[in-house]
Amino acid sequence: MDEKAMQIKQDAVARLEREVQFYEDEAESITKKIASMGGEDQYFVGKQYELLEESARMISICKEKLETARRNVSVGSSR
Repeated sequence: MDEKAMQIKQDAVARLEREVQFYEDEAESITKKIASMGGEDQYFVGKQYELLEESARMISICKEKLETARRNVSVGSSR
């Protein structure tokens, strides 16, 4: 694998690591917001739970992509 292709794969890994961190931070923030919403309208609380579920799905998806990208980098570097 040439140097440029390897750099692209390494950059993809770095980007995916940032995405996972972003979604984890977002999920933590939403969880704190839900905890502080005690007596608010259940509609708004429900919407926050929807956002939390979406963040959890994105964390899962990004982690799968990250694992694949890491395997691609390790396979490419061993050649």
